[in-house]
Amino acid sequence: MNVVFDLGGVVFNWQPTVLLQQVLPRQATDEAAARQLAARLFQGFAPDADWALFDLGQIEPGALAHRIALRTGLAVAEVAAVISAIPPHLVPNQATVALMQDLRGAGHTLYYLSNMPAAYADELERSHAFFDWFADGVFSARVHQIKPNADIFVTATQRFGVDGAHTVFIDDVLDAYELALQRLSGVTGHECYAVSNPVWVSLRELVRTYAEVVGRPVDIEWGGLPYRPREVMEPWSDGTTLPGWQVRTGLEEGIRRMEQDDRASS
Repeated sequence: MNVVFDLGGVVFNWQPTVLLQQVLPRQATDEAAARQLAARLFQGFAPDADWALFDLGQIEPGALAHRIALRTGLAVAEVAAVISAIPPHLVPNQATVALMQDLRGAGHTLYYLSNMPAAYADELERSHAFFDWFADGVFSARVHQIKPNADIFVTATQRFGVDGAHTVFIDDVLDAYELALQRLSGVTGHECYAVSNPVWVSLRELVRTYAEVVGRPVDIEWGGLPYRPREVMEPWSDGTTLPGWQVRTGLEEGIRRMEQDDRASS
């Protein structure tokens, strides 16, 4: 099984209100003030926010500090202090690290996909040996693409070689695990089941659906990269579906919920 992790807020703890109360205590006097300040600074990490330029690798920290200071009225030094304080703030979530270790030990392949400025990405890779556990990963600043825009997901799908045709929402996958655990008490031999969406979705259809749901066009140069040797054009689909399991979350609803969760965690 291929498992793709986000980094901020998943592999690494990300608590912007805590960070701001530590770095700018005069402005972030309490939780409510910190939330308001985070909204002003980061603008919800929207694709058109100042910070998105940083995540895209299109602006250096000094220029970003001046840009945000001009917009918010904060001092340049105050914004620069926040920018500098983020890498040490990104402490590994030990529960997630333990999960990653278990998944890797069970033979699953790990990847990561993260919005991350180049300097932060370099620092995290230098500081944490578990990056060696990942078969590959995509940092936004290195590909000049950003979540939640669809192009970075296309890049990740192509680089990781994962099957994007049979999309299954994570909540439905968890349902399958629960059903499988319930079957253990009555199983004497070995059983193997598939958990996949019976509805095939091409990459073009996936991108078109994504753009329609989020209301943003996706600029992709189809055919811009050559096919890999032995490219899989039709995904494997001969597995027996786990008894009692079915897809409950459609593609459009899954994208909508993913978008809502991504904004809520920003």
